[in-house]
Amino acid sequence: MTNYYVSSIGGDISQSIISILKTTFPQAVIYGSDKDNQNSGFEEIDNFEISPDASSVEYLDWLKSFLIRHNIDIFIPINEQELEKLSTLPDIELVKLLGATSIVWSGADAVKLFGSKLATSSFLTGIGVNVPRVFVGAFDICDSDFPVVVKPEKGAGSRNIFVCYTREEVCAAQVILPNCIIQKYIGDPGNEFTAGVFRQDSGEARVIVFQRKLSGGATSWAKVVNNSIFEKMCTRVADSINLNGAINIQFRVVDDVPSIFEINGRFSSTVKIRHLLGFKDLLWSLGEMDGFDEFSPKDVEDFIGYKMNTFFVRDAGC
Repeated sequence: MTNYYVSSIGGDISQSIISILKTTFPQAVIYGSDKDNQNSGFEEIDNFEISPDASSVEYLDWLKSFLIRHNIDIFIPINEQELEKLSTLPDIELVKLLGATSIVWSGADAVKLFGSKLATSSFLTGIGVNVPRVFVGAFDICDSDFPVVVKPEKGAGSRNIFVCYTREEVCAAQVILPNCIIQKYIGDPGNEFTAGVFRQDSGEARVIVFQRKLSGGATSWAKVVNNSIFEKMCTRVADSINLNGAINIQFRVVDDVPSIFEINGRFSSTVKIRHLLGFKDLLWSLGEMDGFDEFSPKDVEDFIGYKMNTFFVRDAGC
């Protein structure tokens, strides 16, 4: 029997991962945590503990104690602050922290690189991948460059994003987001794509690309696209960082040319949709490689995945 620990269970990504684990490994024991228990993820598991904020000084000591107390075999961190903190630890310190626990992630290098949108943009330019232009500040923008996008330089997914049409709007957005990146707004929402990428240490990679629609900052509708240009671009990124694990690449297409505007060095909100379509990057990351060699986007081309709202109620005293 394996003990799994999934962090930040109040979020949709963690809840999708828990669902996959429960379905695939019915005998598994799943532990979870979040900063409070006022979330739907709390209802999905029997073993829950409130955790300190990942940015707090006590977080690492709490994590080490949690892993030991519950004999955690496999740790799947999801929270971006948590991933960032873990990625900054020297290898020897990370080994001491984890002890006998295995961590499932894209690796410290990928987390650190893709955790910074500026570093990501520079890296992609260096390997010959198209990216939206990045502006130094409001007065680096010419009138013909508008609209532009102002968003947090680190994390936040698809939240706290401002599309600005004037320098005054950019300056106002910078007040709200002092640590931000300014990018050229490209394409349109109808030509936005998200790609799941999994690469083995051996160098073999698999890619699934979705044309998507967003709702509340996460993918709510996704259609599988079979496009060799998109797949080669994503594979190039994975090969360039010697990826051993799963990442998520987001891009838009303008005049048939894809341009990457963000990469998440972690599992993404389409992890359950991907799993149902045979792209089982969570299980592959766990070493369960069934279906890896056989997967082809051609087999699921034009398949559509979507999220459904489900509500539950219970007596608060239970």
